[in-house]
Amino acid sequence: MLLASVRARMAERRTSEPRWSPEDATNAVESLGNDFEVAMLDRESREAAQITAALERLARDEYGICRDCGAVIGLGRLKALPFAQRCTGCQARVEAGEPGVESEWRRPALTARRSGGAPLRAA
Repeated sequence: MLLASVRARMAERRTSEPRWSPEDATNAVESLGNDFEVAMLDRESREAAQITAALERLARDEYGICRDCGAVIGLGRLKALPFAQRCTGCQARVEAGEPGVESEWRRPALTARRSGGAPLRAA
């Protein structure tokens, strides 16, 4: 019964006149434009927050240090993405969805760096 109803409606749509008016098309374009603008504003807002966070890390002398492994983030990566929080290896693991990738700073790595402990490895 449901299948017959769906088939009947599909057949009706194929044979009937379009139910769209020019106003509907205009409204759809305006809605799409509004959605695009909201998406762009959201992206710009997130980027501004990331830049602010990078400046805060710079002020704390934590800029350029991977938040997961404590390694130095490569200069090329920082030039391409100045607000990067992870080295390329850790970022690849995050994007691959690997378990065990930490999202918080590993304090021992930062403490060792500041106290003159073990040298950081470049990533």
